[in-house]
Amino acid sequence: MTVAVKQLHLGVVLDGVGHHPAAWRETGTDPGARGVAEVVALVREAERGALDLVVVHGDGAPAGARSTAPAAIVAGVAAATAAIGLVSTVDLGHGGPGGGWRDLVTTAGSDGDRTGLLVDATAGTATSPAVEGAAPPLLVAVGDGDADRGEVARAAARADVVLVDATNLAAARALRTRVLEAAMDAGRDPGQVRVLARIDVLLAATDAEALARRERLDGQLDVRPDPTTAPPAPLDFVGTADGLVDLFVRWVGVVDGFLIRPALLPEVLTAVIDDVVPRLRALGLFRSGYAETSLRARLGLRDPSGERLSVRGLPTT
Repeated sequence: MTVAVKQLHLGVVLDGVGHHPAAWRETGTDPGARGVAEVVALVREAERGALDLVVVHGDGAPAGARSTAPAAIVAGVAAATAAIGLVSTVDLGHGGPGGGWRDLVTTAGSDGDRTGLLVDATAGTATSPAVEGAAPPLLVAVGDGDADRGEVARAAARADVVLVDATNLAAARALRTRVLEAAMDAGRDPGQVRVLARIDVLLAATDAEALARRERLDGQLDVRPDPTTAPPAPLDFVGTADGLVDLFVRWVGVVDGFLIRPALLPEVLTAVIDDVVPRLRALGLFRSGYAETSLRARLGLRDPSGERLSVRGLPTT
């Protein structure tokens, strides 16, 4: 008898030239010099590895990039790619209630099959009334869930994907349990909620090289965070591709996948595609290509045709 292996969902955050605050110094690249063409190149690299989705920030461009209208950047990315999910943290209030989101849905396809929305409850992202029309997947980040335990309940009542920050397996398992129990308390099928762990990643050929690179990056920060006052960080991995695969394997079944925040772009993204994804495929833990045409189907979520995307009740500024 053959036992099916649970495959992971993988997404990547496209944060300017990298998520680390000193990435622009390390790469020698001005984040403000990156426009639509540069974002398209990054998204196509992620699609080369058949990742589930990419997340772009702010008005649709990476953090620190030139200001570009959400419709323009998503239109450019959608036209240059075929299947990868396009998730944005665009303020739903842009251009009127839901206006910015309607633009994104329209430019990515008549039914918005490839689009998604990310609301970061830990950052107090502003929200607006429900959006009429298509119901793209809603992702909500709740951090470690301890600062405001109500965040988990509110997210589980509405989100399709809940993003959690957990630094170890026990914490991740506890958060997942809380999310799924909260979904059931809200009258939802817990099987229709995905839990992904956010993870900061810096890769190199050896652990020593990766640690040295991280120390160099941290040394270029103008102000180092105070560990006694800084908010809890998500899972932080510094090491080799084999080490990251080992971590992913240990977390299978505890979370449904990971949202990767590369310290440096495009370097770490390319390493994930070339070195991590093939190893996961060899273990049967990641897809070899895109079988589904919609992001919702790829995440294993039902199609709520005719439903509205609602973010009512989520934290607001």
